[in-house]
Amino acid sequence: MHLTSLEFDCRFQRDALLPSFKGSLLRGALGRALRAGCADCARDSGQAPTPPCPHEPGCLYSRLFEPPPLQDPMARRNAAVRPFALRPPGDPREVWKAGERFTFGLQLFGDSWDAAFDLAEAVETMGRWGLGQRLQGVRAGFTLLEVRCEGRPMTRTQGAAGDRVRPRPWTLQAPRSENSPQRVRLELVTPLRVKRRGRLASELPFQELTRMALRRISSLCTAFDGAEPDLDYRGLIARAEEVRSVDESLRWREQPRYSGRQQRETSFGGLEGWVLYEGPLAKYLPLLRFVEETHLGKQTTFGLGQVRFLEL
Repeated sequence: MHLTSLEFDCRFQRDALLPSFKGSLLRGALGRALRAGCADCARDSGQAPTPPCPHEPGCLYSRLFEPPPLQDPMARRNAAVRPFALRPPGDPREVWKAGERFTFGLQLFGDSWDAAFDLAEAVETMGRWGLGQRLQGVRAGFTLLEVRCEGRPMTRTQGAAGDRVRPRPWTLQAPRSENSPQRVRLELVTPLRVKRRGRLASELPFQELTRMALRRISSLCTAFDGAEPDLDYRGLIARAEEVRSVDESLRWREQPRYSGRQQRETSFGGLEGWVLYEGPLAKYLPLLRFVEETHLGKQTTFGLGQVRFLEL
C-alpha cells in the first residue's frame, strides 16, 4: 500500500481563538475548501458551499470525504474507508497570537498522493477564510508557509523537476532482529475511540489492541492495495493473550463537537494516556508500526487514533 505524509506549516495573520482539540475544526474547514474548488458545489460568495454534487468522478471532495456507495457488500465496506487520516496540531492552547505558527498533517493512503497539490490549494483557501471563533467579527486568517511531503519541502508548482510527490510503499515488515523487545509502551497521541461489544471502553488490553490493528490493516489494504495481507488473524488474536498490561494511565476525554450536517452536538472523545505491555511481542511489531502510520480506531479523519509505540 502506498503511504504519503503531508505537513502544512502555517502562520496566523491575526489573533485566533480555537478549540483545544483542533481535529474537527480542521477537517470541517478542509472539506469546505475542497467543495469550494468544485465548480458544481461552490458559491461565488466564498461562503459555505451548497450540498455536494452527486459524486462526480473527478470531484476531490467526494473522493476523500464522501466516496459513492457501491453495490457489492465487500466493496461497500471498503468504500467507507476514507483514504486519509488527519494529524492536528498537538498544542492544546485555545488562544493564539498573530504571527504564531502551527503545523498539521495528512496521511494519504493508496493513490490519494496525487491530490497533494490540490490539497495545498485547499489549505490556502482555508487560510483566506480563517479558522476558529470570530474575534471582532472576523475569523483568524493564516498564511501557508510551506508544504512538506515525506519531510521534504514541496514546491507549489506541480511537476517541477525534483519536487514531484513520491509516495512510499508500506508493507508489514518482520522484525530485523531476533532480539525483539519484551516491553512496549503505547502512547495515545490523540484520543482513541475503543468499542467493545458495542460500548465505549475505558481499558485497552493487548488482545483488543490487536483486534483493532488487524481490522485497520485489513480494511486499508483491501481498499487501497487490492487485497488483504496474508496474516494468521485468529492465531494473532489468540496469542495476544500472552501479552499483558503491566502498567497504565488511561482516562476518557469527552469533548463537544458540533455537526453542521446533523445540526447538533455529537459524541466526540476517546481514551488518553499510555499503556505498558509486556510479553512475546515480536510477531506484533509490524502491526504496531503500521497503525502508527495510519492511526487506529474510529474517526481517524478527524485526527483521532494517532498512536506511538516505544520499544523498551
